Amino acid sequence: MGTEVLNTSDRGPSLQATGAVIGNDGAVLATVSCHTEHPATTLGDSSEEAPLVVVDVVGEIDLDSAPLLRSVLTDVIRRERQVCCDLSGVAFLGAEAVNTLFAACADADEAGCVLTVRGVHGIGARVSRSLGWTTSGLPAMSQRRTPTSRARHEGKNRA
Repeated sequence: MGTEVLNTSDRGPSLQATGAVIGNDGAVLATVSCHTEHPATTLGDSSEEAPLVVVDVVGEIDLDSAPLLRSVLTDVIRRERQVCCDLSGVAFLGAEAVNTLFAACADADEAGCVLTVRGVHGIGARVSRSLGWTTSGLPAMSQRRTPTSRARHEGKNRA
C-alpha cells in the first residue's frame, strides 16, 4: 500500500488538495480531497461568515487509508474555522476511521474549529448513532462520551 499525494495547492480562499491510497495492484483504494464552499451572500449582507472547507472522502477508510484522512483533517482543522468531512462516497468505514474522526473532533475543539460530518450512511451511520453522533454533525467534545468515559462517569454516579 502506498499513499500518493496527487495534487496539493493553497489558492488563497479556495483550498484544493487531493491525495490517494493506492493498493499493491495499483488500484485506488481511497481518495481524500478538499474544496471550499463559500457562504451565500445576499445583497447588502456584510456578514463575515467563514467559508466551509469540505474534506471529500471516497472509497474505503481502514487501517491503510485512515492516515491520509487524518493528515488532511489535521492540516485543514489547524488553518480553518469551519470544516466538514463528507463521507457520502465512502464504501467502508472501519474502526480506524472512527478513531480518526474522534481525534479530529479533539483537534477541532482545541483549535476552535467547527467540525461537522455529512453523508454518513450504512454501517457508518449505525456506528455514529451508537456513539451519540448525528449524521449531520458531531456534538461538542463536552457533550460526547466514549463508551469508556461513559462507563467511568456512570460508575462515579453509582458510588
